Amino acid sequence: MVREYNVVVVGLGIIGSASLWRLSHSSSNVLGIDAGAPINLSGSSHGASRIFRQAYREGEAYLLLLSLSGDLWRELDDTCDRRLIVETGGLFVGPVASGVVRQSVETARRGNIKHKVLSDTEIARSFPAFQVQEGMEGVYEAGAFTIAADDSKCHMLNVAVRQGAELRFGDEISACIEQVFPGLNSTPYAYRKCIYTMSRDGSFIIDEAAHLPGVFYASACSGHGFKFATGLGHLLAKAASSGVLDDSVAIFSAKRFI
Repeated sequence: MVREYNVVVVGLGIIGSASLWRLSHSSSNVLGIDAGAPINLSGSSHGASRIFRQAYREGEAYLLLLSLSGDLWRELDDTCDRRLIVETGGLFVGPVASGVVRQSVETARRGNIKHKVLSDTEIARSFPAFQVQEGMEGVYEAGAFTIAADDSKCHMLNVAVRQGAELRFGDEISACIEQVFPGLNSTPYAYRKCIYTMSRDGSFIIDEAAHLPGVFYASACSGHGFKFATGLGHLLAKAASSGVLDDSVAIFSAKRFI
């Protein structure tokens, strides 16, 4: 008997896993599929940790999505019996001449994000572990935190399954190791590469498929998608349920390249 699903999530990287997590709150008839194992090296979601920050030099266009994502990362953390986020604060340092720190500071000011601008001598005094050269500056964001990347992704999938979602994975990575070394623990231990795609302008592409109405996608997150995953997953889940993508991500539409 062929089973029908309300929503199918294709690709269970961090954004797909977050989409499945959010969808499972409103529907148990959801399927998530991926060609690889739950943790694999074929994308950019794997690894021990990621950084979350809102003093984002890429600009204020990301602020609403960053705020939503930060709230959802904390919500995810609250549902887990182990720590998924660590409130560390974050220090971003760069040459004064490059302007990259000033761009972060401008975003922080526009978003009312608590921050402190530091000179090279102030960085050395406040953070003695850093050897900062003359002509550098920094911005410290107290609300920045570290995300346990693999643990968070697995927890999203576990929550989704507990709430009735179904998962299907290919038989790569771990299954091959078990066949060759049957006495070895096949759970991956360490990682060495991270592969991600880039859009022409270095930003997200989030849209509805032009020739497949009701199919929504997020792609080419250009190396800075992990921190946004909870927010993107939430918005994609809403779109899959309502049939409409939220206006807040219209600036990331593929149509901007036409």
